[in-house]
Amino acid sequence: MGEEANENSVLMGGHTKNKKDVDYGHPASDGHNENSLQFAGVLLVCQIIFMILFGVFVRYNDDGIDEDMDRTYPWFQDTHVMIVVGFGFLMTFLKRYGWSSVGFNFLFTGFTIQWSLLVTGFFHDILHHFTDAHASNATSAMHIQMNMGRMLEADFTTGAVLISFGAVLGVASPVQLLFMILFEVVFYNLNALVLGDNYIGASDIGGSMVIHAFGAYFGLAVARVLYKPNGQMDNAAEGAEYHSDMFSMIGTVFLWMFWPSFNSAPGSDVDRYYAICNTYLALSAACVSTFIFSILFNPKRRITMEHIQNATLAGGVAMGTAANMQVQPFGALFIGFSAGLLSTAGYTYIKPFLAEKVSLHDTCGVNNLHGMPAIMAAIFSIVHCAINNPDQMMPQVFGLLATLGTALATGTLTGCFLRLPAVEHLGEYEYFEDGKYWEIEEDEEKED
Repeated sequence: MGEEANENSVLMGGHTKNKKDVDYGHPASDGHNENSLQFAGVLLVCQIIFMILFGVFVRYNDDGIDEDMDRTYPWFQDTHVMIVVGFGFLMTFLKRYGWSSVGFNFLFTGFTIQWSLLVTGFFHDILHHFTDAHASNATSAMHIQMNMGRMLEADFTTGAVLISFGAVLGVASPVQLLFMILFEVVFYNLNALVLGDNYIGASDIGGSMVIHAFGAYFGLAVARVLYKPNGQMDNAAEGAEYHSDMFSMIGTVFLWMFWPSFNSAPGSDVDRYYAICNTYLALSAACVSTFIFSILFNPKRRITMEHIQNATLAGGVAMGTAANMQVQPFGALFIGFSAGLLSTAGYTYIKPFLAEKVSLHDTCGVNNLHGMPAIMAAIFSIVHCAINNPDQMMPQVFGLLATLGTALATGTLTGCFLRLPAVEHLGEYEYFEDGKYWEIEEDEEKED
């Protein structure tokens, strides 16, 4: 009995660790709770409802032509690559959760696109029919138009959802995440409507406020409500290893390359010119800045891979709100450099501080990549408007405050719903593990 115990355990930092829980393998599936049919059931019911709603409300353009397709499709395609490949692989750093990271990212993208087309179409097409007294074609306006604008907006909405996904990566069940998406897409569109020209009138071409800030702080509010004292903090399965970090870097480089398209897609030709130039420069400066401060913040003066995977992208977020403003090339470099510094400091100091002091577990560090750089983006736009366009300054202030307030309030409300006992959740043993929902070959059992 003693020999068996020694054979099946190792001494790690003074703690005895069972063989089935070693860092580079999945624990035996018999430790997981039995899966219910709730995951497949929720997906099936929602997909049937989506198809019915599409049949009732969604139509092609009346003339069968999208005049913006030739001009807009390249921007849409770049954004689509960011969502599926960039976000998907960026999250694969968890050594035991890679299949779930990229696989559920894929699933949630397909799910969110359909729901977003319906919800966004309701706010922009159907609601417009009832609020615009000058609608010339009542029959057409009653339908949701299927065109490049709606498809691009669906991808932007998906971006916000996947940012929120990063905050609870590995600790929320896919069932909880499906319900989170159903709530978040509605609240996201409400916030976007309030920030638009009919109400606050904030300028946010790259979506730093409406996408990044909302997605980050909605997800963080959900994460705080879902937090459990055991299993999330200092969980051995949460760490990365050499190959998982390499896969994550695939996501980083795809996002870094295509971010100028993301920030410039909604604009006109002139806006796109400024947005592409500014984002291109800000990303370059953020990349260099991250390497500098990763070394300076490390006591051993070595580069931390987590910083390179994430903070190098912060320039794209920080440039988003003011992307189409004439901040001049040196201004774009300054914004990117500052974003790299802020994001690297966030991963080094702020993330562990929030975990220790307020029990906020942020798996992907979305506060550092999306949240704080998005606030920085709004502040830069406020300063620029105060100097060059004073009439636009207060809409920028109100836009930031409205987004933060809406995200935190609705995220907390959603988190409370996800905690209901009827919604399938993960146990401590199942955090950061693929094994509960994926069929995985159990090499350890074969060795025994």
